Amino acid sequence: MGVAGNRDVGRRGSKCRTKADLYEQASCEIDYYFIRLIIFLTGPPITARCTTTVTTRREPKVFQNAYGRLENIVMPILTAWLQSDGGVAWNMGAGLIVNEDGDFITAAHVLTCISRPPEAGNPPSSYTTKFGTTEAVFDGGYIHEELDFGWGKLKGYTPSPNHQYPVFRSGEVLPGELLCRIGYPFIEEGFQPRWNNRTFEFYNIDSLPQFINEALVSRFVDFPYMARAWMETSSPGLGGQSGGPVVDEYGLVCGIQVNTRKYPIATAEPDWSYYVGRAVTVMAIRAILDQHNVPYLSR
Repeated sequence: MGVAGNRDVGRRGSKCRTKADLYEQASCEIDYYFIRLIIFLTGPPITARCTTTVTTRREPKVFQNAYGRLENIVMPILTAWLQSDGGVAWNMGAGLIVNEDGDFITAAHVLTCISRPPEAGNPPSSYTTKFGTTEAVFDGGYIHEELDFGWGKLKGYTPSPNHQYPVFRSGEVLPGELLCRIGYPFIEEGFQPRWNNRTFEFYNIDSLPQFINEALVSRFVDFPYMARAWMETSSPGLGGQSGGPVVDEYGLVCGIQVNTRKYPIATAEPDWSYYVGRAVTVMAIRAILDQHNVPYLSR
């Protein structure tokens, strides 16, 4: 009886509500269903979406910032020459211009190719090197054949406004660090310098695709009079990356890719071998640049 009485009181009480009460209830119901509609249209609550976004976007950015800083600094070095039979041969490497004076660094074998004289009977223009999109020409340099490292000077180099230069790492590079290489190992189909009977014509240099790949530092190798002159990485570099930088996740130059080494594998199979990458370390590079009073940036 008491329970029934309570229910009856509740019903009578609802009939006695004022218009203000009814308006307030309707407003609350409208707000509730409006919020449900927004959640349905936009997905989970904002906090959940933010958490998911941060988690999924952190990992792929390992070298994104590094590449963003260096993509306009690394240059292709393309040398073309006319052979004695009239055919055209060419070689691709990479390099870095390190200051506004036009000093650049690359692998020694790339620099050797640049400085080689034309074949007998051919004009000087039959042996031509193109340094990226600049109109500068090679004006001598220094080659360290044992290290496979060299630096050269560009004559007529005019930097573009706000041009950035590479920054060399001042801190120590350690085994186990994950670095990356940047260079030009691939070309578009049909790409080839053209000889027009007077000089070489280079087309679409600015469209050559850059390519990056990972370089896990595995060990350091000493030179007779220079400790930790090279670093070897668990994966080899590619042709066209020679002379290009090996950088950390911040874009700091840790070395210059120079060649690939082949080592026998410690197994019972005598013919098994493995290729690793080799780079001249930033310590060795800075020592050589300091020796020749070449200015550069470091951090």
